[in-house]
Amino acid sequence: MTGAEALMRGAAGFAKSHPEGIGLVTVIEAHAPSPENDARARIAEFLGTADYVQASGVAFEGTGFRAAAVRSIVSGLTMLARQPFEHKVFDSVPRTMSWLVPELAKHVSVDFSADDAVGAIELFREHVDAEVPRRRD
Repeated sequence: MTGAEALMRGAAGFAKSHPEGIGLVTVIEAHAPSPENDARARIAEFLGTADYVQASGVAFEGTGFRAAAVRSIVSGLTMLARQPFEHKVFDSVPRTMSWLVPELAKHVSVDFSADDAVGAIELFREHVDAEVPRRRD
């Protein structure tokens, strides 16, 4: 629940400096645990009411049957939830950003490429790996 609340605060704060709207990318690593029910409900509520989000992409990483099944379930639930913006699920960060950046550019001025966004996410991961070396265990 702490992460869900941090997401909402961070997105709202970022949106204040971008009144035309923002994009949202979520990266779920292959071995990440599922969020608790209350956190999932809070995130769903956020996605349904964050009118400043113009497009959202989820990179649900991982291979095999389990990862593919979860992506299918999340995609189906996303279709039912009817967010006020385009929201799609992919299997990798590069595929997510290849869709998200052009989709976001339909709504707001974008001055970066999908490759730039992928690079920024990789830099962030390197920083997190250095700060929290056990997170991938």
